[in-house]
Amino acid sequence: MRRLFLSFPIFAVLLVAIWATSGYPQGWVPQGYDTLTTRDLYGVHFISPDTGWAAGSHGTILHTTDGGANWLHQTSNTTDDLKDVKFVNSRLGWAVGYHGLILLTTDGGTTWSPATQSGTEETLWRCSFPDSLRGWAVGEHGAIVHTSNAGSLWVAQTNGVPDEWLKGVFAYDSLRVWVCGKNGLILKTTDGGRSWVEKPSGTAMHLNGIVFPEDTLKGWAGGKWEKIVYTTDGGEDWEVQMDSVFDGKCLRGGVYFADNRYGWGVGKKGYIVSTVNGGEGWECEESGTSVDLLGLHAVKREDQIYIWVVGESGTILYKEMQVGVDEEPIVRQLPTTFSLAQNYPNPFNSTTTIRYQLSAVSGQWTAVTLKVYNILGQEAKTLIDSYQNPGFYTVYWDGKDSQGNEVPSGVYFYKLVLNSVEGTQAKGCTATRPMVLLR
Repeated sequence: MRRLFLSFPIFAVLLVAIWATSGYPQGWVPQGYDTLTTRDLYGVHFISPDTGWAAGSHGTILHTTDGGANWLHQTSNTTDDLKDVKFVNSRLGWAVGYHGLILLTTDGGTTWSPATQSGTEETLWRCSFPDSLRGWAVGEHGAIVHTSNAGSLWVAQTNGVPDEWLKGVFAYDSLRVWVCGKNGLILKTTDGGRSWVEKPSGTAMHLNGIVFPEDTLKGWAGGKWEKIVYTTDGGEDWEVQMDSVFDGKCLRGGVYFADNRYGWGVGKKGYIVSTVNGGEGWECEESGTSVDLLGLHAVKREDQIYIWVVGESGTILYKEMQVGVDEEPIVRQLPTTFSLAQNYPNPFNSTTTIRYQLSAVSGQWTAVTLKVYNILGQEAKTLIDSYQNPGFYTVYWDGKDSQGNEVPSGVYFYKLVLNSVEGTQAKGCTATRPMVLLR
């Protein structure tokens, strides 16, 4: 009898193909098998659909020139964690991390060297460069450092919030920069950082990422408990756009937009949300992984968008999507009926998806509760208890109770109840469906 042997590259390709068609129903494909790394990856950046870098724990830096099909290790000469990486072209790039560490490369990462002076000893979480000379990095205890000589020398900037952790920064040009962080903090400068002004964000939750994809008017920031806030006036005023509608998952990796329509947020336990209409509606996507996702980046070229997500244990996910050129923003019509769909998959053994829709005729705001009960009618978990606008919603249940303990196998029921603002249950606005958990 002949035996069939597969070389590792062929086996890896087959494994990715199987994974992409089964565990990744919405197009997310795992990358990075050739890196053989289990290090957590915190940041990723691409300058084209082919060329990109990822950075992570223990000084890890990865590089690809084929869109992520193959990743190679680069020597960073450090064992400190690197939290972010940015490039402005194929040769000039930076990585930032623990204890004020800033690395610089001028040859695409073949060699990395520390900055002459980083301007801080605080851990730096994110960096942003609008051009090859100027850049900003932000971090713990209000640290903001700035370079005007391509990253060799950095100078601390005073911002008035020395006790706050700063987790996101976006530099549009040499003058206009936005920063976000702990307790909903958003800072803005229009003079290159000589003065920083705090702006009301509309939330007290931590914000882990901020972006202005096309101009200096429309921007987004996202973070803890799925908070996504947006602005249309350059960051002077912010409003909550998404507010904990997917079981309170934390957008640990923040948000990123390829343009003013297409955006994503990533976070804990493989959580990914996306929008195709500038945040008017957000959908939860199946990532195919349960590890925490810590960073993302996207590149748009004409009618194609390429997205990469990185996370714990060397996780790299990739997705490619085709979009219209110069098309009008997609506006999803609000539902005219109330409904609760059957969960999927069912039966399930880990996580299941529950979708429902709220009718536009029920009013602008509706008090919504979605709870899971066991066969005895005892409450196992409250998935939703908040006011929500009319629209389409998706929630995940991970088979755990309110204390975070795994519930046993069996039949469970999920019940959706809509109440008026006064608290009187509306007729016809209650629905219950069964589901089966198999451990």
